[in-house]
Amino acid sequence: MTDQVSEADVRRLFPAIKKAKAGCHEVSKGIVLEVIEEHSWKEHSHIRGAFPDGEPAFEKGFETGPIYAFHCQDSYVDVRSGNTIVDNRVVREPVFRSYVFPSAEEFDQAVVSDPQRVVLPLASAKMKNYCRFWTDSIAKMYVCERSSGLRDLVGAGATHIVAPKLKLPFQREAADLLQAHAPIRIQKKARLVRGRSLNATGIVFGGQHVGRIVRDFSDHLRTIVPEETPPDPSSSGLLYVSRNESRMRRLVNEDAILPALRDLGFEIIRPGEMPLAAQIEKFRKARIVLAPHGAGLTNILFCRPGATLIEIFPRGGVHGSMFMRIASQRDLDYYFAVGDSVATVWSETNPNNADIVLDPASFVAFVRQVI
Repeated sequence: MTDQVSEADVRRLFPAIKKAKAGCHEVSKGIVLEVIEEHSWKEHSHIRGAFPDGEPAFEKGFETGPIYAFHCQDSYVDVRSGNTIVDNRVVREPVFRSYVFPSAEEFDQAVVSDPQRVVLPLASAKMKNYCRFWTDSIAKMYVCERSSGLRDLVGAGATHIVAPKLKLPFQREAADLLQAHAPIRIQKKARLVRGRSLNATGIVFGGQHVGRIVRDFSDHLRTIVPEETPPDPSSSGLLYVSRNESRMRRLVNEDAILPALRDLGFEIIRPGEMPLAAQIEKFRKARIVLAPHGAGLTNILFCRPGATLIEIFPRGGVHGSMFMRIASQRDLDYYFAVGDSVATVWSETNPNNADIVLDPASFVAFVRQVI
């Protein structure tokens, strides 16, 4: 019978990671850690206003990092979860879920990697979530590229990025967009790959500790994901991102607000109905992004410097969101709006998951002031 491994059970190979200094550290024989960005504190300086007027700012700043990568000379990589296993120990990921440890049979059936190559798992704990897929899975490919010390250690050998079968459309589309830069090998059968390996945090440590490395990651994404068309000089650059096809944080009276937003020049998009490349293009050309809090805002990673984000929350669910913190690290102007909450089955355990009602006239007046 396989063992259930919880976070509390994991013997952490990096117990003092928040105190570690930048640079390479030999953790134990055959395991080298490189801290690329140290744990620190980021003060907000990008919050420009709120709706209703006088709504208090909900945080002054946040913890960032640490951001790190590590190389194991001999390990098992779990293709499905992204975990690295060394000497029957699970190397702790920044986000860790209860984990079913591989069986003896799965270890016996592990694919043995070419010793000249290094295995990097694409998978991460929450890769079914659009936001976490970019900030954990895709981002750790970039973090490993940034690991200059580990690159010297690994040498000229090619990195094999391995992934389970990508079931969700956005996962497959993202992999296709990145194939020219970093080919991804889909491993459908064997759960484990044995050999030399790399792994990393992504741009976030834990749940919300967005590192300043997100600035360079955004530049990197804009370079490696081809731009379909040049910016349209006649475009208003105003983008409203609807969530009304979702199950929570829907703007209940959206139909009463959209006509006025269109009059102001906003283009209305519904990301769930669009190919990934088209979503990216819309955000690339946006100078103001307006939307309820939700995973679609991950695409602000593609916004150009100087863009503005207006994030809408239900009352009682306002928090220092991932997108607020990405905006903070990227110096994007930030406004937040708070509407009345409408309970959903999802808000019973988390008030952030309530639907939202905004007063149309006063909210549109606020948006007009921002423009």
